[in-house]
Amino acid sequence: MNYKYVFIIIAACMFVTACRGSDSSPSHEEESLEAAVDTLDDAGTDGGDSQVPESAKPSENALVWNFADKKGWHNGNQGPDVDVVQSEIVDNADCDDGKALKIWTNAGTAERKKVYMPEEYAAGRYEWRVFLPAMGLNDRALVAGFLYQDDTHELDFEIGSGTAKSRAASGAKADELLCYTTCQDNPWTQKITLIKSNMWHILVIDLHVVNDRYSVKWLVDGVVIHEQQLEFGIEHAFKIFCSIENLNFIGDHAATQVHYALFDYVKFVKY
Repeated sequence: MNYKYVFIIIAACMFVTACRGSDSSPSHEEESLEAAVDTLDDAGTDGGDSQVPESAKPSENALVWNFADKKGWHNGNQGPDVDVVQSEIVDNADCDDGKALKIWTNAGTAERKKVYMPEEYAAGRYEWRVFLPAMGLNDRALVAGFLYQDDTHELDFEIGSGTAKSRAASGAKADELLCYTTCQDNPWTQKITLIKSNMWHILVIDLHVVNDRYSVKWLVDGVVIHEQQLEFGIEHAFKIFCSIENLNFIGDHAATQVHYALFDYVKFVKY
């Protein structure tokens, strides 16, 4: 065997691995989710088999994940303690099947706790039923349901208390949170809408194809709050995420309490 060539091949592999590990172009303000998803896809699931789980029950031509369990959902954590799972199935009488997915972050941390479905979906209706509790005033913490392919193809619901300046500009009342609806690029667009805390809400991202490009609408409880023609189409498909994240942009100071949300179900209807 020519050991010289073996050594060259090993060195080349180590160089490629190092380059991949150093690649980072964050979509918000921290590390790239794209790199984290790639790594976690290789690592396996948080709840079992990576195929569409039994809990994704077909219903009227839809896939419905009712969170009777976490089977098929991956751990998508970022930030500190990425391997520490802070999600569980809990009993909840407000859910049809009596079960909900609870995700939480701790006070005074930069934790970003997420689960996602590794299969990718394109045009269709994406729906999350989520309970939004009261959140610490101006805390850097948010509840999110979002679609992600890469850092320039991402559609978000991000909901938190908001900064004092943003709350004042929006006229937020004590029982209201700020709901940020965002397309991260192609083109970048964002809108802030007020949403009540201590209530269940149905969040929808509706993606139709118009002239070979996606047209997106964000809806809360059946009301369109934001819409945008995008600059890309079905060549870009998405993973579905649920998360609680302690991010800087959403508040004025570190989280002062544990923050959580309850997800009753996630639904996808293909168009």
